[in-house]
Amino acid sequence: MNPPNMIRGRLPFFLKCGAVVGLIVLLVNHFAPSNTGPFNTLSHAISSKSATLAGQEIPKKVWQTWHTSAILLDEEERERARTWQEKNPHYRYELLTDHGAESYVRHHFADDPLIRDTFLNLTDKILRADFMRYLVLAAEGGVYADLDVVCQEPIDTWIPLAFQGKTGVVIGVENDRMPVENDASLYYDYRKYIWGINNWTFMCTARHPFMRFVAESVARNLLEMARKQYRTLATMKLSYKEVIESTGPGAFTNALFAYVSRATGKKITHKDATMLEEPKLIDDILILPIRAMSTAEAEREGVEGAHSKDWPAVVFHWSVGSWKSDHLQRPEDQAAAEAEANVEVEDSPAADDILAVDGAPAAEEVRAAEAVPAAEGFPSTGDNGAVEGDPALEAALLQDGAQAVEGDQVVELESPVEGNPPFAGNPPVEANLPVEGNPLLEGDSPVDGNPPIGGNSPIGGDPPVVADLPAQ
Repeated sequence: MNPPNMIRGRLPFFLKCGAVVGLIVLLVNHFAPSNTGPFNTLSHAISSKSATLAGQEIPKKVWQTWHTSAILLDEEERERARTWQEKNPHYRYELLTDHGAESYVRHHFADDPLIRDTFLNLTDKILRADFMRYLVLAAEGGVYADLDVVCQEPIDTWIPLAFQGKTGVVIGVENDRMPVENDASLYYDYRKYIWGINNWTFMCTARHPFMRFVAESVARNLLEMARKQYRTLATMKLSYKEVIESTGPGAFTNALFAYVSRATGKKITHKDATMLEEPKLIDDILILPIRAMSTAEAEREGVEGAHSKDWPAVVFHWSVGSWKSDHLQRPEDQAAAEAEANVEVEDSPAADDILAVDGAPAAEEVRAAEAVPAAEGFPSTGDNGAVEGDPALEAALLQDGAQAVEGDQVVELESPVEGNPPFAGNPPVEANLPVEGNPLLEGDSPVDGNPPIGGNSPIGGDPPVVADLPAQ
């Protein structure tokens, strides 16, 4: 066969083979694992971390964020912010506002669309606030503190001499104990043991790979939350727990374990940092004992975690948490918030520490009054146990169905209806059905879940059935 004819005859075959090979290459490149995943990013960051980074000084900067400028802070906020400046006069202090935060992210993360676009599309203030704290330290380093945190010890004393020159990040333990039912500070995480770091105060060197990893992990958490809700970042609604796990202390703790496990080459869990009585360095991350930043938690009665009593409290967190009420979407969220509120009441100053104001009884007088038996606090009674000279008080006592005074003794009375005392001045209504002819307010129909007016709601708060309603 003539060679030119042979080539012409085989040319289509060569072209077909080339097309097939090219298609295979395109498919491999398309489906190959991305190098932008969190662990690939982490591996690259760790491998590129220079030997001098661990010994780099933490910049002398204090960052705080708020919705408004410093001149609009109230007196308590200004006092707390002032502690950082007074304790650390040689540190630069900056309060970053919401508008300033947007400009900051556009400038420092212009080449990182994952972080930049995720932040700029958020509208939820607490998600932005959580995210922003990681971003400012990822970019410039320094110390971040919430506006409700008071500085109690100079920042330069936080890192013990033995760890200076080796530390790139400083964090504090927030929880270190067995789980307790309905405890909001545990974020409903009922594992066998609860351990976590706080995100209200921490510090690091500039451009530290751990903080960059935290920021990218948070961005992916938020995108995943939006995807699950079939919403955008701007319109998604997160519950209390979801905030904690996507941007808050839960996310911060999870990122810590992922980072140090990869950096050290072995799996790191809470077991490697629980019951600390002194700081512990893992890679170049220094973990302070629980008392350093979570004094109230360390001193709470019945806590199984270490109290680290010999370690100074470098900050105090007031746990204002104004954002929580906007994210209570489920019954367990509400129960947890109420439990936390009860804890805050228990942790309030003792009566001995409260001075009498404007003639108010002192703490000793209050205790003395409380120690008096109940009967001594009532007017004298006759033989029939009624309160003499005070029919209104007698009626009120009998109405409650709880106590009556018999001579000098307080006795229990049986309630007319089990678990449901009668309405004031009226016998209990049979089965608590609505009184016939009692009109309902517009919009208060039991169909909408609201009981009828006039105090005639059924036992337990359940609305009457439609058949029991008076004709409209």
